[in-house]
Amino acid sequence: MGGTRMSRLLNRAEAKRYLLDRSQILRPALGMKRVSDEAVQSLESRLRNMADDMIRRQPCMGRTIKP
Repeated sequence: MGGTRMSRLLNRAEAKRYLLDRSQILRPALGMKRVSDEAVQSLESRLRNMADDMIRRQPCMGRTIKP
């Protein structure tokens, strides 16, 4: 995007909290206590890619982005 800093799409604190909560449900034996910045950046990157893909799949008619 032209070298400018892109805005964040995720609330980082909520994303970290969600990951830790889900880790306790899905992998309780691991006892995860922290989330790396790289993990949150990876989620943000995947979200951006999913949004771009959704936009590319839109028909050439209409003004509303739909799944």
